[in-house]
Amino acid sequence: MPKKVVEAIEVLGNRARTEILHMLGRNDGLTVPEIAERLDLSRVSAHAHLQALERAGLVSTDVPLEQRRGRLLHWHVDPAAVAQLAAVWAKYASGEEN
Repeated sequence: MPKKVVEAIEVLGNRARTEILHMLGRNDGLTVPEIAERLDLSRVSAHAHLQALERAGLVSTDVPLEQRRGRLLHWHVDPAAVAQLAAVWAKYASGEEN
């Protein structure tokens, strides 16, 4: 299985991460406390999911990583990146690509 397909499954195949992406798509600029409350997650769990989504290039903040300590961040989704990663999975799952 191609590495990008494995990444798509690990990132997009997670229910909480999919809900976070959906929520950010509908309500751009949410904070960890807002996400955690709306999804009934702990803040630690919400933050861990956001970090995984950020590593995959699907979400971002306006504050550079080295300046984040102690700040309340507003998270944003990159719809094009989500669509691209989902397309990789869909092509593989449908047999269009090896």
